Amino acid sequence: AAATSLPVILYNIPGRTAVRISNETLLRLAEIDNIVAVKDATGDFNGASELVAKAPPDFELIAGDDMSTFALVCLGGTGVISVTSHVAGERMKQMIELASAGDLEGARKIHHELIPLYQGLFITTSPIPVKAAMALVGQPVGPPRLPLVPATEDEIGRIKKAMEDAGVL
Repeated sequence: AAATSLPVILYNIPGRTAVRISNETLLRLAEIDNIVAVKDATGDFNGASELVAKAPPDFELIAGDDMSTFALVCLGGTGVISVTSHVAGERMKQMIELASAGDLEGARKIHHELIPLYQGLFITTSPIPVKAAMALVGQPVGPPRLPLVPATEDEIGRIKKAMEDAGVL
């Protein structure tokens, strides 16, 4: 953080790093002026609640897993760094705005509608599914870089079904 004047967002993703940043460490880091948020992909809602309660008011908790966005916003999170938003950005935004405004019923409805898409965009290694989904909505973004390969026809069919089930296609 000292090497830049830019805002820094920490990324707590023990599923990929095999190391979790403890709340104690996050709270110490939150005291540094340009460390402004943590992208949380821990799945620990108790820990998230504690972090929101103890963090400085300008330190943000951001969902790092689309499926947890609704719950984390209800706990005081401010949004998501999202895969699903590539193809359902307006609906994700609306869900977050409704939850933040206290319309939990409306936000929960959107969350439930998007569950097939949350699941469909993770049927194989990211970003393979979202690249296929982008092509399905007319925004081809090209193939993934090696060693990843494009989605198979079966995977594309499953992604398309998830998108249809979520009302995206």
